[in-house]
Amino acid sequence: MFEKKMSKLQKGFTLVELVVSLAVLGILMAVAATAYNDTGLAESNRLQSDVDKISKQAVKYASGGTFTGISMALLCADEYLNVDVGGTAGDGTGANPWAGNYTISVATTSPNRFSVKATAVPTNIGPSVAKYYKNTARSVQYTPASKLFELIFGT
Repeated sequence: MFEKKMSKLQKGFTLVELVVSLAVLGILMAVAATAYNDTGLAESNRLQSDVDKISKQAVKYASGGTFTGISMALLCADEYLNVDVGGTAGDGTGANPWAGNYTISVATTSPNRFSVKATAVPTNIGPSVAKYYKNTARSVQYTPASKLFELIFGT
């Protein structure tokens, strides 16, 4: 009888092994879900991409000259920008990821400089994007109280 019990092989998992494996899977899923749902990074990248498109097309439009009279409506009407950046109205209204506006205008300091502004930029996005443009834009300013993000480009 003793020999009969020893020859029987154990089959299956114990309850403790199942609980531990489920706990490990739960932790992995929680980490993956937070990484997958991090919209802040995607929105930050979208803002950077939009501002890059606006500034590059503004330079292309002015062909190295002055930016007098430049506007979002002008860049959209002349098809330098599409509805992704210009919005459905073609003037930058409601075009950014937070339903804020994009505007572009000649900088008050020089006709060789232009200002790109984005409104309604959340406080968790503005500072990180400002750091991104710190070395490429002439001036970068993010105002958390008004959620206004402004860059100045040009010579």
